Amino acid sequence: MSIHLPKDKRIQTALYTLSIITLSITSFWRILTFGFLKDDWYIIWTSLYSHSVYYHHPGTPIEFFILSRIFGLNPVLWMLFGIILRILASYFVGLFILHFTKSKLAGSLAGIFFACSYAGLETIYFSSTHVSPLTAIPMLLSLVYLIKALREKKTYIKKFFFFLLVAFVLDPPRVIPILFLIPFLYLLVSPAKERIFVKKILLKLYSIFVIIGIPILIIWFVAFPYHSLLDTLIQKSVSNPLFIFSKLKLFGNYLASISNLFIGGIYSLMQDENNTGFYNKIFGLLGTGLFTAGVISIIIFLKRKSKTAGYIAFFIFWAFIFYFPNFLSEPRAPMAGAHRYLFFSSIGFIGLVSFLISKIKMKWLIFILSAIFVAINLYKANTLLLWQS
Repeated sequence: MSIHLPKDKRIQTALYTLSIITLSITSFWRILTFGFLKDDWYIIWTSLYSHSVYYHHPGTPIEFFILSRIFGLNPVLWMLFGIILRILASYFVGLFILHFTKSKLAGSLAGIFFACSYAGLETIYFSSTHVSPLTAIPMLLSLVYLIKALREKKTYIKKFFFFLLVAFVLDPPRVIPILFLIPFLYLLVSPAKERIFVKKILLKLYSIFVIIGIPILIIWFVAFPYHSLLDTLIQKSVSNPLFIFSKLKLFGNYLASISNLFIGGIYSLMQDENNTGFYNKIFGLLGTGLFTAGVISIIIFLKRKSKTAGYIAFFIFWAFIFYFPNFLSEPRAPMAGAHRYLFFSSIGFIGLVSFLISKIKMKWLIFILSAIFVAINLYKANTLLLWQS
């Protein structure tokens, strides 16, 4: 079915898309001079000459199996593909924020901000981590259709299930957190005639996940371990249920990583060339403050029915929840903003910034704050890439 947009609408869409492309290239063009990292070589080799498979992120072997036969060993093509993925992810981040908040300004800002954001920068030039934006695109699209099912008509629920399934197939561990956020999204989205129907469907989804999904994931991680804390937790908890408590001392790294994501553009943790940070108590405290702000916001939302507080809480918890599986995978140190583990969390951060700026009444202030955010990220991205090159 063709979609016919009014001329003004087509011009606006074209300018918006051009802005995303321009900002992405301006932020990340240095990546085109990069070569492969060691994990890239390993997966390219196995996809071309071996039957070995990188099980934990299925989207990675799928991508490499196809693109290794198209791009070969040309790093420029692989890096260009990474930039294209960032452009597409930026567009869908904006689309999701638009439908979720019902604010064209918030959606437009989200797409533009994500296009130039240094957060999750590693997922562009580190080909082995392309799976993050590859997975984020269908996941965001699934949420768009869930919102449309709640607000418009129930038939969109089929597309929600389809794109969510695609996202799960590409990278199950990184998509699981969305199951914790969907009930919150359900509360925030305006009621519709189909709401009861959607509620029943979602209850079936969670029942299937509990009965089938969780056992499969546990067996999967036990059968194909890659020495992460999650593997160790599953395996050792059987013999020692108190094992997890011995790792609570590392929780400061979790909090510091999230606070580093939120303020890293202005002042960030010291980091090494692998985008791993060095713990700082101030960042740990800031992370605690952010989490507390999220809790207070959700209380205000539940008591006063404040949609603004609800959106703030949603975006903050998005950042925290999506980082948790990655924290279990690598808890030994906090992560710098450019690290691949913060890619999904950065969607929540960008959503929060875009939403808050969109609530400002003075247009001139919106323009100034947006320009500052873009300038900071352009500078940060180019500085990091120049250093790493």
